[in-house]
Amino acid sequence: MTMAEINALVAAGLAREDAVPANVTLFESQESSKKGEFNGTMQSLWGEDTFHAGSTSSFDAVDNDVVVENKRIRVRISNDRITPLIKRASPLDLESARLVVESALNQSSKLNQARLAKPLRNIYGLRPGTTVGQSTAPSTNINITINNDVSPLLTITPEIVQAAALVAEADAVANPANVNSNMTKRAVSGSYWMEHLARKGTVPWGDDPNYRVFRNVVDYGAVGDGVTDDTKAITSAMNNGTRCGKGCNGSTTKNAIVYFPPGKYLISSTIAMPFGTQVIGDAINRPTLLASPKFVGLGVLSTDEYTGGGTGTDGSDQEYFVNTANFYRQIRNVVIDITNIQTPPATGADLGQSCIHYQVAQATSLENVELIASAALKQVGLYAENGSGGQISDVTFTGGAVGIYGGNQQFTAQRLTFNGCSTGVHLIWDWGWVWKSVTMNNVGVGFQLTADKGTTGNIGSAAILDSTFTNVGTVVIIAPPSSTTGSGSTGLTLERVKLSGVTTAVADNTGAVILAGSSTTVDEWALGPVYEGSTTARSYSKGGKVGSYKVHQSLLDSNGHYFERALILERRQGREL
Repeated sequence: MTMAEINALVAAGLAREDAVPANVTLFESQESSKKGEFNGTMQSLWGEDTFHAGSTSSFDAVDNDVVVENKRIRVRISNDRITPLIKRASPLDLESARLVVESALNQSSKLNQARLAKPLRNIYGLRPGTTVGQSTAPSTNINITINNDVSPLLTITPEIVQAAALVAEADAVANPANVNSNMTKRAVSGSYWMEHLARKGTVPWGDDPNYRVFRNVVDYGAVGDGVTDDTKAITSAMNNGTRCGKGCNGSTTKNAIVYFPPGKYLISSTIAMPFGTQVIGDAINRPTLLASPKFVGLGVLSTDEYTGGGTGTDGSDQEYFVNTANFYRQIRNVVIDITNIQTPPATGADLGQSCIHYQVAQATSLENVELIASAALKQVGLYAENGSGGQISDVTFTGGAVGIYGGNQQFTAQRLTFNGCSTGVHLIWDWGWVWKSVTMNNVGVGFQLTADKGTTGNIGSAAILDSTFTNVGTVVIIAPPSSTTGSGSTGLTLERVKLSGVTTAVADNTGAVILAGSSTTVDEWALGPVYEGSTTARSYSKGGKVGSYKVHQSLLDSNGHYFERALILERRQGREL
């Protein structure tokens, strides 16, 4: 808020100003001797009353103090514009909530960072005791050791959820920028056809004739003003009815569409998406899911949840869903912004958080989405530590330490844009990914295709087609290539890749340059095993054009690229094919 805006509030009778010494704070408290208790006094942000330990008085919440240029500015807010949790809370409630959240953040910071450093991997092998032909699988899966030292994630208890929501609203209302803007801008009905489609029938799902497939989050209490915490309402929309969550593994009869009208939805802790959930926003005016400054969890949305303890079929920590069978999911037409998250003052450490904690298999998609993260806070746009493929298209990654981090068996990814990421994509394992029509601008490393530990193996292949890299340090980093069969060397193909202001096109992780950078177009370049023509003999390309290979003209569009039909414009105009 500028001084001109403050003076306007004063002139309108909505604020007053008082001189405040530079070394005086408006919020003072003493450390409690016991978690959940408050000792001493606290000068409230909402008024000048002094509250004592044990007070149960509710906030009238009409005055909000801010300090600008050593002046205390009091902005008056009418009661009907104060968020519900703040209205019901006492100062003791808020102080206790802050203690709970601070403790949760200190724990999750360590656990999240450990999990990012060593993600949970897919385990391949038969269930112990399974008989196939004349052989029986051993009682212990020898591959499971790959996940032995994977860190668990913080268990977000109902107490943490409630505390985080209260703190989120208190912080949002205390922000002077929200007083006259967001608090009057609630979610509104959009013009996208999906919201207004008449739903007259019933479905044979959920063991309930009243089971709702379509759930508008506003119908469950979401406000979408960026100030009221919507975590509980969105979670209710996700879980209403008989859904497939903890211990379910999978279902084809408990699916749901969770719809977001245009608005800004404040979220204070991770929202787990049950199996078969499709999150869909207004395609014409995309809603924003906004992480609160004290957000608790790893991802704002999560399809990768764990029950805690025990040994599951997919790893050392029992998962809600089998990672190679996590089907029927979609996230579409939304913006997720985590740049307001603050590091906990007790540690000053990065929280290791992402916009989406993503585990999916086939019949899944991520489309028309923007993920906004902070490189300074080492945040990640999409953290996909395990799974079995799917489709990603028309996604923009703005900022962040890494746009996409993790691994998956195979993916088709097209029309992805990376702006200002330290690293665009860091894959620690895959079978094969196709990257089509990728655009990277002002990115340090485009694709880092190296294992999470060691220097070789685990990245099967990557094909980068019809893509553009502008002001990128190194387009692709791989482990040192090897022609030895079974060495785990990565296969890499570049076709019609345009470079502008690129230092190095391809290098290995020892720093050796494999393909120099420049401002040019790489029409065709292949590194890895080659099977040419009708022969079955294997050769190895160290980089460059392979034989007489030529793309048939019928496969290309007017720009000479592989033909594709982008639906993004139709979706933004409210049309879907």
